[in-house]
Amino acid sequence: MRWTTRWTVPGILSLAALVAVPLAAGAAVPDVYSTAEGRDTESGKPDLVLLGNSLTACKTFELAYPDATPAGDLVLEVRSKNLLVLALPESLPQGTYTLTLGYGKGQTVARQVVLANGLPLPGTLQDSALSPP
Repeated sequence: MRWTTRWTVPGILSLAALVAVPLAAGAAVPDVYSTAEGRDTESGKPDLVLLGNSLTACKTFELAYPDATPAGDLVLEVRSKNLLVLALPESLPQGTYTLTLGYGKGQTVARQVVLANGLPLPGTLQDSALSPP
């Protein structure tokens, strides 16, 4: 009986370690597959809506200009598995920004987002679309 206990306990611990490593390494990585800019219905302030998978894993949110300087604070308004809604600073100019989502223990995922501040981006409307028939 002593031999079984002597080898069984280390065997169980080794097996538990082998199972735990893939589980820890396989932590959910947020995957954003679509973004949209909108406005809060009550306040009229700009929002950034993100659709994706494993978005509940996101803990920090940073928006930066292309030169990596911070663009302002983002405020989490809604978080679910497939949806994030972040309140944007009101004075952002139109342009491309880097959105960095922090998850896990210091891990991040970044995505380029184009913000238009509620206006059409330059070049998206043709003159013929604005001219009366």
